Amino acid sequence: GFYNYARAVALGGGIIWVLKGFLNFVVPLLAYLCVDFAKKADDAAKAELALAQRLLATLDVVGKGIIITDANQVVLHVNQTWCDITGYSKEEAIGRTGGTRFLQGPETNPVTVASMRDAIAQSQTFKGDILNYRKDGTSFWNEATITPVRTNGRVEQYIGTIDDVTDRVEAQQARDLSNAAVDVARKGIVITDANQVVLHVNQTWCDITGYSKEEAIGRTGGTRFLQGPETNPVTVASMRDAIAQSQTFKGDILNYRKDGTSFWNEATITPVRTNGRVEQYIGTIDDVTDRVEAKNA
Repeated sequence: GFYNYARAVALGGGIIWVLKGFLNFVVPLLAYLCVDFAKKADDAAKAELALAQRLLATLDVVGKGIIITDANQVVLHVNQTWCDITGYSKEEAIGRTGGTRFLQGPETNPVTVASMRDAIAQSQTFKGDILNYRKDGTSFWNEATITPVRTNGRVEQYIGTIDDVTDRVEAQQARDLSNAAVDVARKGIVITDANQVVLHVNQTWCDITGYSKEEAIGRTGGTRFLQGPETNPVTVASMRDAIAQSQTFKGDILNYRKDGTSFWNEATITPVRTNGRVEQYIGTIDDVTDRVEAKNA
């Protein structure tokens, strides 16, 4: 009995000795691994932070204004260009709710606002021109984009860009207004680019020639397609020379309608310059058949 007891104690002591030896090895190893893991995690976090800081610094030199919000439209970051365009500082923007809603004003189109809101609600990208307001109350046309950023399929953030395109929008509005005025003019009017590609004709031009706007716009060679078998080649050459020299042409020319009938056209072609360079030509046509035939009678 004593032998068996002594054997058990000896065996137990051996096990304890083995366990103690194991723990003496494992505990420092685990401690080392934990410290190493924490160090690596800390290094990874620092690396990610440094990367994020570099990315944010990069955003500050991007040509467009950039704004980043969380999924609930709380502003997290804006770059310096955004501040320059809007007049708000980063401190005044960060933390605001509703994204860039505070840039909207009395003349902001509610249809555009609704379109933007719907895109965000459906986690889709929005792009469009919207009238926004700076901190000082002045307005500007903003070519805005809002793009959802997903993590594992879930929207975590939105990245928006703003770009002051006031000059472009106002120039287009002026062209639209000009075209509207052209459409009610008494004379037929045709507008071409510098290469004589037809850009616009008014309704009076269509009424005189018999061609629709769709049939005219996009044609090359200006209104050359109105010439026919009895059109005077001398007049055509005079017209061509005036265009080649970027000068105004005015004269009577025999033209032909879509149905093949002829009419005398009192035509003018005037170059339109931007910074000294011809960008377009504006031509007028006026049916003066009665005057010409009376003169030739």
